[in-house]
Amino acid sequence: MTDPSASRDDAPRAVPLLDPMAVPLSGSHLVEAGAGTGKTWQLTSLYLRLLVERDFPVDRILAVTFTRAATQELSGRIRARLALLRDAYKGRGCGGDKVVEALAQRHPEDGPGRVERALAHFDEAAIHTIHGFCQRALTAAAFESGAGYGVELAAETGEFITAVARDYYRANFYGAPEEFLLYAKNEKDEKYDKKENKDKRKKIDPRHFSRLLGLYLRHNSIIVEGRDERPELAALAPFKESAAGVRAAWASAREEAEALLRAAIKERSLHATYYKDAILDSMLSYMDEYCAGAQPEFPLRDIFEKFTANKLTASLNRKKAPLEHPFFDLCQLAWALGKDLEAQCGRFAEHLDREFFPFAEKALKAAKAKKNVQFYNDLVSSLARALEGPGGEAAARAVGGRFDCALIDEFQDTDPDQYSIFQALFARQGKPLFLIGDPKQAIYAFRGADVFSYLAAARNADAIHTINHNRRSDPALVDGVNALFHRPARNEGERDMPVAPFVLPGIGFTPAIAAPGMERPKLILPEKLPPLEIWLMDPEGKNKLGVEDAKKTIVAALASRITQLVAWGRRGEARLGDEPLGERHMAVLVRSHPEARMVERALRRAGIHCVRYSTEKLFYAEEAREMLALTRAVARPSDLKAMRAALATTIMGRDAIELARLVEEPDEFGLLGQEFRALRALWARRGFAPLFRALMRRENVFPRLLALEDGERRVTNLVHLAEVLSQAERERGLGPEALADWLSRAISGKETGGDELLLRLESDEEAVKVVTIHASKGLEYPIVFSPFLFAKLKIESPAIFHDPARENRLVMSLVGPIDELSLKKETLAERLRLCYVALTRARNLCTMAWGPINGAGDSALAWLLHGPLNEGDDALGEWLSGSNDRLKDVELNELEQALAPLVEASGGAVGLRLPPDAPVPLPKAPGREGLELRCRHFSGFIDGSFRVTSYSALASQGEAASEGPETGDFALFPWEYKTGPEKEGPPDIFDFPKGADAGQFFHDLLEHWDFTVSDGELLSAHVRDRLKAHGFSEEWEGPVSEMVNRLVSTPLSPNFPGLALSSVGPSARVNEMEFAFPIRGLTPQKLAAAFSGSPIMARVPEKFEDLGFSETGGFMHGFVDMVFLHDGKYFLVDWKSNHLGTSPEDYHQKALCQAMGEHHYTLQYHLYALALHRHLGLRLENYDYDRHFGGVFYIFLRGAAPGFGVFGDRPEKRLILGLKRALCGETGGLTGEGTRP
Repeated sequence: MTDPSASRDDAPRAVPLLDPMAVPLSGSHLVEAGAGTGKTWQLTSLYLRLLVERDFPVDRILAVTFTRAATQELSGRIRARLALLRDAYKGRGCGGDKVVEALAQRHPEDGPGRVERALAHFDEAAIHTIHGFCQRALTAAAFESGAGYGVELAAETGEFITAVARDYYRANFYGAPEEFLLYAKNEKDEKYDKKENKDKRKKIDPRHFSRLLGLYLRHNSIIVEGRDERPELAALAPFKESAAGVRAAWASAREEAEALLRAAIKERSLHATYYKDAILDSMLSYMDEYCAGAQPEFPLRDIFEKFTANKLTASLNRKKAPLEHPFFDLCQLAWALGKDLEAQCGRFAEHLDREFFPFAEKALKAAKAKKNVQFYNDLVSSLARALEGPGGEAAARAVGGRFDCALIDEFQDTDPDQYSIFQALFARQGKPLFLIGDPKQAIYAFRGADVFSYLAAARNADAIHTINHNRRSDPALVDGVNALFHRPARNEGERDMPVAPFVLPGIGFTPAIAAPGMERPKLILPEKLPPLEIWLMDPEGKNKLGVEDAKKTIVAALASRITQLVAWGRRGEARLGDEPLGERHMAVLVRSHPEARMVERALRRAGIHCVRYSTEKLFYAEEAREMLALTRAVARPSDLKAMRAALATTIMGRDAIELARLVEEPDEFGLLGQEFRALRALWARRGFAPLFRALMRRENVFPRLLALEDGERRVTNLVHLAEVLSQAERERGLGPEALADWLSRAISGKETGGDELLLRLESDEEAVKVVTIHASKGLEYPIVFSPFLFAKLKIESPAIFHDPARENRLVMSLVGPIDELSLKKETLAERLRLCYVALTRARNLCTMAWGPINGAGDSALAWLLHGPLNEGDDALGEWLSGSNDRLKDVELNELEQALAPLVEASGGAVGLRLPPDAPVPLPKAPGREGLELRCRHFSGFIDGSFRVTSYSALASQGEAASEGPETGDFALFPWEYKTGPEKEGPPDIFDFPKGADAGQFFHDLLEHWDFTVSDGELLSAHVRDRLKAHGFSEEWEGPVSEMVNRLVSTPLSPNFPGLALSSVGPSARVNEMEFAFPIRGLTPQKLAAAFSGSPIMARVPEKFEDLGFSETGGFMHGFVDMVFLHDGKYFLVDWKSNHLGTSPEDYHQKALCQAMGEHHYTLQYHLYALALHRHLGLRLENYDYDRHFGGVFYIFLRGAAPGFGVFGDRPEKRLILGLKRALCGETGGLTGEGTRP
């Protein structure tokens, strides 16, 4: 590593190698660990020394890394080496671990006790992510740091960002001039606009501001530069006037203008590139549309310029007379004023961008305070501010006093706030601080990482060390990578100076050395391949290859080479160590998700099993769009268009012929509509998860999809989507239509999410891994392909870079001019670090592609392979300012000659080859066919008596496992068609469809209606809404509304005069009251004994001998439709939609009692009464059954009328007590005094 404080003209200072047993355990140390050098092993070695030699307890050694997975791995590694050290102290050997052996010899007296104590208390070890540490620090020193108590962490910031962006957009764009709004929309017309201008300007909408705020929040200390003054749209009025003049003149000028232009084209007065008959036809078509108002007045389309006098003059061929016409002059004025107005709109947009940030900071602060939450980055910035503020010393003592030292892993991914925290807590306090990382692998700037903070730490550290023994790669591959990144410059001076391959001063390259004594699995191939292979792309007579053409060639070559390697392995000709070479030994590293998909498709077509590791969002997957079609169809079962779209998805699996037949046969389509309505009812009642499971079973989705080429990926995505939708439904309280709308917003990017919305990995056994370079960091593979490193540098907007004029502070520049050289330099440096990561993942072989590809001359790989051989700023500036046409017209032999010194310097480790193109037949994978699968024999015992059961489980002889709000696990499509003769006249409530879907509708209808409301219009609207939601025709609105009115006015019991549902307000009722209470040893015989002798048995013939469930224990679970309070008493209600006849008189008490007995409803309401009794006993002071329990009403909705349709009872005390003994095995009275209810 080059000394960052040294002058660029000084020779680089040699940095000593880290000796973990010799480095002083005091002061601050920066340890630069190259790729594959065993960084974690070195860190755990330092941890062991701090524990044994300094006697620091595990809870006072702070170890910080940057992901939860990394903390778990680090914790496991430390614990394992502690256990190894304990064994060494006991004379059981050290497994060849030199550090453990040395520690065991150095500290035979104190060491054993310290290690035993560490292992005994290891669950207290302070091994945290950076955010976890900051959260604990703020909590522990809440008073000193000023942190609030009880603040929750918002794992996902997207909802806040979106809301702020929308608020700002509404505040500044509603009411803005129409011309500016049209400018902001940036809608291009491919017919009339130039292709090259299509994406030059950004679209300004809420998503634009969301993106800006997302970039801003990644960096805690960023400076925003932009346009502070508010510009005026001075050209607006003149432009509108000139545009009106063009429109007014066109009708009379059209014929003459067309004649002039056609004559000029015919006489070749105008350059044919810009003017010909086909172009003139488009010009005339556009101007017709523009003047008729069919095209926006502003901005003017690019084709408008062709009518201007200046453009016509500039397009004249030599010695041709200019075309003159007043209309061309009018167009010239309008065009010039239009361009002025566009420039003014651009400046106005820049001003709005700048003003957005103070608005967003204020709005975010208020939103977070209102919800009492903070973001993860707030933890870091809050702690940094607390340590830097007026009470910083007290806060540092409160937080730092809990630790004796710190080990910071992956330090190259730090930022200024994180670095300042560790400086304040450890370095300034004189405590040991080890900062371990590799600036060459700092590739996460897009997440807020700041390599310049690492460089600052290098300047301030007491000591700098390096680790360069590569434990990952074969020696030859190490030589190849060394040759690529450490080529000596051929200067004319007295000494060679190594090139700075990573551009930024302070990030040098120390050649790695293959660690001696490492036992690596040896790769044996029938054909020798160079360890670092470069495929040279042949332009085949062209001056350059197009990017897409090059990618197609490369992807085909990838498939060919991987197929060849796999074929060798299957034939026994290629081995890695003791096992045949296979797909699992290979990885393809890509830059982007589109590249990953391209590689995945090519490998699958070649018959290669591959898996795509992705940080791509779940909602970008095709399955998300198919799920949207399906949810829309089920949520709106009367929408035939939505149903057809759902049936056409891969999920439903209907082909074109089947869909056409459904259209031609309305009856069959009608049956499908019935099924979708039943699904809609299932969803409304039970939720999305049961709907999803039912659909997957009914349509045989998983077996059908798994038969496809990418079936595992599809099924994984579907299951993941179902989980996410269920979670959204539960957390946000969304019904079917609202959940479908939420999914639509999520797909369009208006809903965001955290890691739970990243694509999950399907099975990766025996698969080639397709991974983005960013995701591959920290991983390793025997064979790696990094084929797309030739991509040109891309400068993102807005420009974010470290400004040398501001002491390398991070700047976001919203408006020029900017320090373009610094920006390009920083972009190149990061791309070079990305190359380093990609080329150091391999253990045995690594392959990349290179050649005269469009844009490749401006890439990071071009700098490595063809860059200047001196490290002066002038040479770097010349390179960055130069053309990207460096490889234009380069022949294949010239390319080989240019790279010959690299091949020579590597000692043959680097090899140049043409990409393979011949297809290779792929032998069948051995051992995959004829595998007989059997269930293992289970010889254990499962206690089936302990379960969660319910009324419906007992009533159905134990067939159902538990009860939900829908009273059991009914059939998937349990509708009942109307039977009996059609009745003349309008339908009434007795004609309403029967079955489970009707019952679900009535439950939903009443659950969400206020019985005290007497407004008929409100009731009608509510009924229509619920009918639509459950897929019923609105023709039922009248009968249902009439039923509700009759229901709420019906007296419930003669024992309670005046009691009707119309007297029960929303605050006096609870809908769908869930309960669960413990039961043990319940049998049908115990139930029968409890009910024996009760008067209710004479009234309702309940046949307990019909119940066939076995002895049951566990929990009784269920939902009571409604519990309400009236005059100090509690009543429970259950809605019944049973069809007992065609008039209220058919719902007399004898008929109700018969229905109660037939369906075991008597058992149901006694269970519910017991549940309510237990609940009231726990919640009411001095609870008494007689005083507080009012009774039970089973309301048969179709026949509810005065004197009909209501079954009422108040269970006896003795019976409730008997049930309590039978179910719960408990004794006690029915009051709350001294008893457990």
